[in-house]
Amino acid sequence: VEEGTLLFAAGQTIAHATVAVSSGAAVGGSGTLATLTLAEGAGLVVSHRNRRPLTVDGPVTIPESGTLVLNIPDGVDPSAFYGYFLKATSYEGVENLKNWTVVVSGRSGDVPELVISETEEGLCFGTRPGFGMIIR
Repeated sequence: VEEGTLLFAAGQTIAHATVAVSSGAAVGGSGTLATLTLAEGAGLVVSHRNRRPLTVDGPVTIPESGTLVLNIPDGVDPSAFYGYFLKATSYEGVENLKNWTVVVSGRSGDVPELVISETEEGLCFGTRPGFGMIIR
């Protein structure tokens, strides 16, 4: 992907090729890829309508910096918007996620700070965990 955004719909599969995403370009959706390589400055795009993550049946190479763009329209509470956006057999460079920028597009006004994390189910995003205390 040299420029723009390539979205894979559920059921779409690229089974035998590496999808390489250049700086400034992005990939997203809920289809299935064989492998995914993200260049420095590349991005991933997630819609609030995604019900399944983008699935990679091989490794994903994560660069030191990139952008996760969340398309969340007004009327959808971004602080309640938590989800898995990428599931792969392995991740190279997952420690780099702390350097990635999370951008919420399609909204006006303030949005909460969102973070990317790795779980057993895949890569997910959500609000930054806060501090809570119960005093009895």
